[in-house]
Amino acid sequence: MKLVSPAELMKAREEKKALVESKAAKKQAQIEADRQKRIQKLEKGRVPPQEMFKSPNVPEGTYGSWDEQGIPLTDGGGKELSKNQAKKVQKDHANQGKLHVEFLKNKSD
Repeated sequence: MKLVSPAELMKAREEKKALVESKAAKKQAQIEADRQKRIQKLEKGRVPPQEMFKSPNVPEGTYGSWDEQGIPLTDGGGKELSKNQAKKVQKDHANQGKLHVEFLKNKSD
C-alpha cells in the first residue's frame, strides 16, 4: 500500500470530475447538434415537391415550363433541360417528396 498526500488525492478527484463534466458537456452538445440538424431537415420538407422548382423557392425565370408533378421541363430561355439536369431535378423532386411526407407526418403528431 502506498501513502499519498491529501493534496494529490484532491487533485486526482478534481481531474476526474472535470473529465466527467467535459464528457457530459460534449454529449449534450452533440445531442443539440443532432436536434438542430433534424429541425433543419423538417423545415426543408415544408415546401411541397410540386412547388419546389417554382418561384419563390427558386429565382424567377430559372425554369420555363413544368409537368403536372411540378418537375421542370425547360429552362428560363425555353430550351429543354439536358439529360443530366433532368436527372438531377427528378432526384431532387423525389427527395423533396420524402422530406415533405416526413414533415406532414411530424406536423400531425
